[in-house]
Amino acid sequence: MSGKYKGVQRRVLEMNPRAFYTPCGAHSLNLALCDMVNCCSKAVSFFGVIHRIYTLFSSSTKRWQIFKDNIKGLTVKPLSQTRWESHVESVKPIMEQTAQIREALLDLAETNEDPKIKSEAESLATHELQDFEFLLGMIIWYRLLHAVNIVSKFLQTESMDIDHAIDLLQGLRLRSATLSSLLNSCMNLEKYLEHDGLSDISGDDLCSELQVLKIYLPNEATKAIEVLNYLKTLDVCFPNAYIAYKILLTVPVTVASAERNFSKLKLIKTYLRSTMSQERLNGLTMLSIEKEMVKQLSYSDLIDNLEQILYGIYDLYVKLLGANVSRIRPIVSTIVKDLLTPPVSTIVSEFAFSAGKMVLTDVRSQLKEDVLEALMFVKD
Repeated sequence: MSGKYKGVQRRVLEMNPRAFYTPCGAHSLNLALCDMVNCCSKAVSFFGVIHRIYTLFSSSTKRWQIFKDNIKGLTVKPLSQTRWESHVESVKPIMEQTAQIREALLDLAETNEDPKIKSEAESLATHELQDFEFLLGMIIWYRLLHAVNIVSKFLQTESMDIDHAIDLLQGLRLRSATLSSLLNSCMNLEKYLEHDGLSDISGDDLCSELQVLKIYLPNEATKAIEVLNYLKTLDVCFPNAYIAYKILLTVPVTVASAERNFSKLKLIKTYLRSTMSQERLNGLTMLSIEKEMVKQLSYSDLIDNLEQILYGIYDLYVKLLGANVSRIRPIVSTIVKDLLTPPVSTIVSEFAFSAGKMVLTDVRSQLKEDVLEALMFVKD
């Protein structure tokens, strides 16, 4: 989907060569954590033990019952293969209930008759859960995963912008940036925004503006949106900085919002609504996504406004007919007729079909079309 040759990235760049492609920050953090674990044999062995404990108890209802009899608190959880930061939920039960889980493993080894299960339970209880390296790694990994999980959840919030994301991940600030690094960043941004020999900003001017801006910037402006609002009050004093901050705030940090939209589509367009038109689907999706805004709408006010519009169109049509303007201005008259012609609902048509179903029964299946039509009109 994000391929640079045939994916959505290429199609967007064909329409706007200056568009930014930014990978999802939450996914990138997850991939970095995954690669960090896979390159360390000790980490692979540690999470292998976590997975063995969960598999041993969860693969049998009898063994799971033994686990529940010995442990009244948190239950062991599987390791997620897609969200590595959620591994903290798998490490936490074992870290907080190490002694109870060891007793459950010893109980399982005594009561189970399968030699393979007995050997596995004894090995986990007497070797892994009593190993100092495993216990120390459990504390370290829990603290690390807990911190990463918090950052990952922050990255997926709707109000997250890229400067806050950088602050969470690296702790970098504009105020602490050196002149050389700031100049290099500004020149790189100018080069990236260049197309057909033209660029939206000047790197040298942007660096100079930022150097002056940090002197005049109030202490209350600590976020990018606050800096942008302050730049708006200065009119054209910092044009390059104003463009740079607008770009900074429009660059998405994660694809969490887009994935939520797909989740809404899955809830709306089910197999029972598979023939829904694109326009109706877009409308229902927008109402579902912006449900908080929809809840604030007053249906009575909407109905009153629509009623006023319809009455206004009707009055205009009556005035046009009364003045016989249809001969003078046929186009205006046609437009008003077209506005009044479309039906508001299909209830009338459904009533006609219901009446036809009651008239044309199995006993009267040979009725002619004109007779059927007359009987339907008589019933109405």
